[in-house]
Amino acid sequence: MLLTRTAPRWLTPPAPLPAWLSLGSALAAATIWLATGFVLRPMLPAPDAIERWTPDLGSHMDLYRGRVLSVTGRLGVAEPLRIIVDAGRPPGRLAPLLDVDDGPWPAGTLVSVDRSDLVLRNRSRSMYLTLDRPDLRAYGALARVAPGDTFTMAAWTDGNGYCLAAGPKQWCGLGYTMGDGWKLIFYPEHFPPGALRLLNALWIAGWCLGLGWWGRRHAATGVAIAVVALTLLTGPPLVALLATPWSEIAGAVGGVAGAWWVRRRYRALSPP
Repeated sequence: MLLTRTAPRWLTPPAPLPAWLSLGSALAAATIWLATGFVLRPMLPAPDAIERWTPDLGSHMDLYRGRVLSVTGRLGVAEPLRIIVDAGRPPGRLAPLLDVDDGPWPAGTLVSVDRSDLVLRNRSRSMYLTLDRPDLRAYGALARVAPGDTFTMAAWTDGNGYCLAAGPKQWCGLGYTMGDGWKLIFYPEHFPPGALRLLNALWIAGWCLGLGWWGRRHAATGVAIAVVALTLLTGPPLVALLATPWSEIAGAVGGVAGAWWVRRRYRALSPP
């Protein structure tokens, strides 16, 4: 009720307040984007962590019906991690091949199969904050593997991301970007990659709406634009994220431009 009654003051505040509001919204966006990297940063298990093959981790996951034949290497210690598997029937949801754990909940590194996808999950601060833990996937990596086949998968670190391999085929550059922040709230495991990229771009766009709506020809708005641009372009390596992809840069531009266009239409339709 209070928000509804005060909406006109926020939508059309007197000058120079809009410019300062644009700066405030830019600082809020930068904080959320950088916090995404802090919260999702992988926490790899210690070198002496315990390995469990095809573990039963509870009713929220399937039990893999194949058999792990051997495991060599360890992420962050002796790379690559390599697992040789006698394939079982493709599971209908996440089924762990390997759990590398060095303590109580939350779980450590999980290498799993989900339908025909090869999946890597690492412990992160998001779990301690009761947020979701989005995984890293090689989509369709096991599509041609039939029950009874023997396949080799591998995983290793690649800068701020990871590589996964199934047989001779590799998927590198797997990691998190600033647009992945929405996945901490709700992560749809089986959405197609294109839909996930679109949602990432929309997440970035949403945090840029305030800059487009309140932006004015004022020094504060200039600083706000610089904050957004520098955060997206130079912030990722500071918080162990992948470089911001062009789709998310386009989302930021679209959010600012869209809000600016709506504001002009709103002003044109408002009574004098």
